[in-house]
Amino acid sequence: MNKPQVQILLSTHNGSRFLREQLDSVLCQTYKGWQLLIRDDGSEDETEAIIKEYCNKFPKLMVTVFGGKGGNASISFMSMLPFVKSPYVMFCDQDDIWVPEKVQNALDQIQILEKRCPEALFFTDMKVVNECMEELFPSFFKQQKLLPQWGLNSNYAFVQSVAAGCTMIFTAALIYKLHPIKAPLFQHDHWLLMHAAHYGVVGYGLEKTVHYRQHASNVVGSHAINTSYFFGKIHSLTKVWERWRYIKKCFGNQISMLNLMKAKWELNKQRI
Repeated sequence: MNKPQVQILLSTHNGSRFLREQLDSVLCQTYKGWQLLIRDDGSEDETEAIIKEYCNKFPKLMVTVFGGKGGNASISFMSMLPFVKSPYVMFCDQDDIWVPEKVQNALDQIQILEKRCPEALFFTDMKVVNECMEELFPSFFKQQKLLPQWGLNSNYAFVQSVAAGCTMIFTAALIYKLHPIKAPLFQHDHWLLMHAAHYGVVGYGLEKTVHYRQHASNVVGSHAINTSYFFGKIHSLTKVWERWRYIKKCFGNQISMLNLMKAKWELNKQRI
């Protein structure tokens, strides 16, 4: 194939139960100028065998990169970025389903955004489903009480992750702006959003481009947003402070800790 316009990064770990469905949904994309890079993070089930099967069947579309036991999905995804050779990048989880127009729509939107700034990122909403692909919630944004426009404000983006990595597309130019991630303080998708909001431009769409599957083995997943959730957050204030200190270390005097505190307070009030 010609050099792909879009490279899709898939990190796997013991994902054999749903992996075939996800790979098939990528193969069914209406846009064909993509390549899937797959990194397995030490799976102990049939995941590696499934990956080998698909890579052998579609050698130009699906390739593996160096794996190993990283122990963290964010580290695994971030370790794949040096392998990117295309102008546009997407993340892919092992257990979801992509709608057929996902890549084409994302590419159309990111090409509009990058005219404003080369460091660009675009994300969308998702439909939340159960293991059998039955709808649980029609909108991830509404279920989580998130307003996607928060991702356009750098202070809000620093304190609240509103964009799921599996809905993102971003320019390769953004990769060169990234500071080293400190996991598990940050998820890879939140880290990308923060940098895009600070250095570049962020856009979003309300279309549901992913069927976001919830099951017992989800690494993150969706959760109820209620008073118990926020009381639980109080117990993690030490981690929040450590996270903000690392932001300050990476971004320097451009970041005001007071502004981050105000932003977090404002967003939490809106979500209660």
